[in-house]
Amino acid sequence: MDVLVDRVAPGAMILGSAQWGQEYGIANTSGPPARSELGRIVDAASRAGVTSIDTARDYGRSEALIGEVVGGASGWWVMTKLSGDLVTEDADPRVVTERAEASLRASLRALRRPRIDVLLLHRAWHRDWGGGVLWDLLEDHRRRGTVAGIGVSVTSPDDVGSLVGEGSVDVVQVTAGLLDQRLARLDVPTSTGPRSTTVVSRSIFLQGAALLAPDRLPGHLRPLGPVLRSIDDWCAGYGLTRREALLLYARDTAPGPVIVGAESLDQTEANLRTWSAPPLGDDRIAELAGLVPPLADTVLDPWRWP
Repeated sequence: MDVLVDRVAPGAMILGSAQWGQEYGIANTSGPPARSELGRIVDAASRAGVTSIDTARDYGRSEALIGEVVGGASGWWVMTKLSGDLVTEDADPRVVTERAEASLRASLRALRRPRIDVLLLHRAWHRDWGGGVLWDLLEDHRRRGTVAGIGVSVTSPDDVGSLVGEGSVDVVQVTAGLLDQRLARLDVPTSTGPRSTTVVSRSIFLQGAALLAPDRLPGHLRPLGPVLRSIDDWCAGYGLTRREALLLYARDTAPGPVIVGAESLDQTEANLRTWSAPPLGDDRIAELAGLVPPLADTVLDPWRWP
């Protein structure tokens, strides 16, 4: 699909912007980057050949900041999501459709772009709600060219299979990585129909929890402690940091592009350097994967956290 040419290959990086416009991340102590810092982040990524950004209407000022820094500059590609709170209890489908249209238009204005490269529903169940009125809206905008590609952001990997095999979904975004191997354990079907589906991995740092020292984990994430210690021991034997291991594992195992967030230039440059490192290799990938037992959804899904 042309909207994802050069963006879909396994190992491609997409800049995550959740922390750019709001307080985000359990390990983030510096807050959102200043406008000048964000400009340096984007410049560094561009020099390294990374010109894709993931955002959402719900990420605070993220879309507006992307519009200021990137705007309609050629070569940049932006994926965003409709508001997650579009559907309320006993909502009228017509009213929800109007809200969705307003969300889409607000994204276009904030991003300062003539079209949205990929627009996602922010909840999997929104796709069928109200007889599919929201999906109909996205398909209509794809036909009209306001949006180049459409898809769904899911909270559970269990939802991926039905979407990939459906035939009209361009992109599915899902949590995946070394700590969250639920997607890898599923038998996801091959895309069928007139359009192929790209699976985009996100939350490879588990909103920063994967980067915390084990003794700094909050109570509800304590099950991660022994796993992180095992990963640290493994990393010591190969001269890697935990962040590097998480990045390389995601890069080398993801079925499609990977969203990588950072709130500072230093983090971005470190991520880009790691991304260009040689492959881990099958043996080291298997060793790393074997260190992580299946973890509870209450640990892996931030929306379930207290």
